[in-house]
Amino acid sequence: MKTGFTDGLFGRGVQEAREVLERGVVESPEEVRRLLGTDGPIYRIATRRLAEGVPVSADESFIPVGLLPGIEGQDLGGFALFAAIQERGTRKVFRMRQTVEITSLTDREADTLGAVAGTPVLAVHRLLIGAEDQPLAYSRIVESGERFKLETEFERIR
Repeated sequence: MKTGFTDGLFGRGVQEAREVLERGVVESPEEVRRLLGTDGPIYRIATRRLAEGVPVSADESFIPVGLLPGIEGQDLGGFALFAAIQERGTRKVFRMRQTVEITSLTDREADTLGAVAGTPVLAVHRLLIGAEDQPLAYSRIVESGERFKLETEFERIR
């Protein structure tokens, strides 16, 4: 499966950048522990994307410690969770469950995007799942602004 999140969000010819805001092992929220089925340590990566220098999305990814060896020393500027797990993960992604909803910006997300908490936004939740139906990683992406288009292409897995 391929997703055109970045291309659809920004469009062709738009100057796009990603900033890593925070990274490290955290006490993960109860919802994340439940989704990942673990009480073990979780590595969190918080980024924001900019289009033409303006913050347009905030992304939080949660990865059980040990799934991506060496992530602590890795440059995460161009980090793509799915690709990183497929290339360097101790387990591989078999499928992804994606949920899209309208929600409101949290205080943290509002600070990240320079917006007002409570503003309606589109949230994309992605749960990456391994071959034995084991959850591998979880991401939450919120998009503020009018420039959103999500394109998803599915391919038959052989």
